[in-house]
Amino acid sequence: MPITPLYFIQGAITIILSAIVAYLVSRSQKKLDYVYDFRKYILDKRKKIYDQIEVTISHLNTFRFDTLEGNHCHVFMLSADAAGDLERELVDLLRHSYWMSNEMAMLLSKVNLTFVQINSRQQHGDRPIDSWGKEFFQDFYKLGEELKGVYFFDVMHLNNLSLFKKSKSTKIG
Repeated sequence: MPITPLYFIQGAITIILSAIVAYLVSRSQKKLDYVYDFRKYILDKRKKIYDQIEVTISHLNTFRFDTLEGNHCHVFMLSADAAGDLERELVDLLRHSYWMSNEMAMLLSKVNLTFVQINSRQQHGDRPIDSWGKEFFQDFYKLGEELKGVYFFDVMHLNNLSLFKKSKSTKIG
């Protein structure tokens, strides 16, 4: 059967339509890949910061009972070095607060402010660090419990980027 112009036109149209469909599918797939990669980047950043928050919360929830005086004291308040380490952890977390929820950032700021109060009082007295730990035990304990609640809520909703975006957006004007 000889090749007629009609077969040639039908073949050309088929090739052109196939190329257009392939281009549209490829473009759509690239957009999906970009969205996936972007979401993965955001989630990786958030997961990393929440892993650090988990360690900080575990420090805030580790305490011992002083049998001599009948008081509790957090382990990180037994030495100035341990308290300083936790304080540095908090500062590092707060420097990256844009990856966490506003509620989490506020609670971590409250913990940091408690350290600021202790440091300012400690400069005006010569009490040992563990006595401050006993005095501020309830403050740290309550903040640790609040942090746990917000932490579990945030982790359960870590992949909800619309909730994250909503908490980070600001209105001007």
